[in-house]
Amino acid sequence: MCLSGEPVHLMSVTPNPYGASTQSESSFSCLLSEPDTDKLNDVTTRRLVKRGTKDNLNTFDLPEGATYSDDPELNKITAHLPANKEAQGVFYCEASNNQGVATKVPVTNMASNSKSI
Repeated sequence: MCLSGEPVHLMSVTPNPYGASTQSESSFSCLLSEPDTDKLNDVTTRRLVKRGTKDNLNTFDLPEGATYSDDPELNKITAHLPANKEAQGVFYCEASNNQGVATKVPVTNMASNSKSI
């Protein structure tokens, strides 16, 4: 099966790429641009890379305690991550167009005390 169509015009950003810490919560946002501003309710966020193989780390879910906020005026949804080490990692924003073609955009949230990548 071959799906065709334009990708969703989506990007992901973080206000501070070295923002994950045990002292304060961190976040990343998913932003849509024309002509896809009507897809804000269809944006999903998940972890792109599992943190490990132990039960509590072997998941693609956002860390427990994560919350969301949206800003329809800016076509933005923000994932707020808790103030703990599970807020570090590679996450993504995803949305699909009307033909079912998905666009997945990664975002990295490093620990505030990271020395290198």
